[in-house]
Amino acid sequence: MIIYLIRHGETDWNIDLRVQGKRDIPLNISGIKQAEILVSYFEESNIDAIYSSNLVRAYETAKIIGQKIKKDVFIIPDLQEINMGTWEGNFWNDIKIEYNDFIHHWENNLENIPIPEGESYGQVQKRVVNAFTNIASKHKDNEQIIIVSHGISIKLLVAHLINLSVQNIHKFSIDNASISIIESNGNYKLKSLNNTFHLKRFGNFYTKKF
Repeated sequence: MIIYLIRHGETDWNIDLRVQGKRDIPLNISGIKQAEILVSYFEESNIDAIYSSNLVRAYETAKIIGQKIKKDVFIIPDLQEINMGTWEGNFWNDIKIEYNDFIHHWENNLENIPIPEGESYGQVQKRVVNAFTNIASKHKDNEQIIIVSHGISIKLLVAHLINLSVQNIHKFSIDNASISIIESNGNYKLKSLNNTFHLKRFGNFYTKKF
């Protein structure tokens, strides 16, 4: 089985470094273009199914792909981004100032300490891994599927699949409209991480690193 993990296209809040979390922020013009470019990657692939987070930025990305390759999109709420609690809607630079003492404590135990009124990375990893496992169980070894999700959610899933500590997930990026590929043949293997070559082929489309 081949599983393509896609981060949603760009939003205005990505550009502004504003915390989205579970806020339902739509794609901007560049994000829509990124999703349209993603189609070119899959036009000659035999995709069997597309799954998406229920948040609009992910679903819009998945729907654009699905419409072009004539596949319905199945919504899986547990694929959504981390609940960023009281941080949502605020700018990262402001959060770093207001929550300076808490952030130092939080960053040393990401797996277990939840964001104020939000989730911990461990809680997110558990629900995303469960969603991924349920999705994979529905498909045969010779099938190919697409999963559209979010930066932190994809990082935490990849970390689980390659046995990487939650504390180390900020050592790699998952950019907007990037593709990471998981191969399953009894065991999961990471074949490609954060591929954005498809975007560069069609011009200098901004991708936000996270």
